[in-house]
Amino acid sequence: MVRTGLLVFIFFLGWVCTKLLISDDAATLSGASETASDNVRMVAKPELTPEEVVELQIDSLNKSLADPEAMKTCFGLASPSNRQATGPLERFATMVVSPPYDHLAYCEQWQVGAATIEGDFAVVLATTVDGENQVHAYRFFLVKQREPPYENCWLTEAVSALNFLESQKTPDTNSDSQTAFRSGEHRID
Repeated sequence: MVRTGLLVFIFFLGWVCTKLLISDDAATLSGASETASDNVRMVAKPELTPEEVVELQIDSLNKSLADPEAMKTCFGLASPSNRQATGPLERFATMVVSPPYDHLAYCEQWQVGAATIEGDFAVVLATTVDGENQVHAYRFFLVKQREPPYENCWLTEAVSALNFLESQKTPDTNSDSQTAFRSGEHRID
């Protein structure tokens, strides 16, 4: 519980810093307007849970391989500050199909875990299995929005890729592998 609280605190601190550093004027000047109707599919709804938001994002990433318009759903479920940092849509689309996020779009199977929610912050773990049966894990950080037009909607603020270490034989067991995680924090940008 302490570890989760610390993660949420660190996430919150980063979110506050982002809010302070990125102004609406900077977004307008860079051409990364998050409300442009041609770049965002408005699917955010207050009734969507954090898990449902992540499911919709992964599903739209997979569909975007055959239908590029589906990318607008994924981009539309990113928070306004995330879209400011990662937009415009074309830049976002290139980023999310490149390492370390490519396994979210190019996966055979995926599963979304239960959200850990503390106030207006949620963390969701998602795992994917690629064509070579390799498992990849991602931590999604979501924030319940307070400003219209997204008031009370959960939107993704950042995604962290969790890198599996290569399996290795341990000297004190007969096991062929021991799985460990190394966390690599990456903002979708």
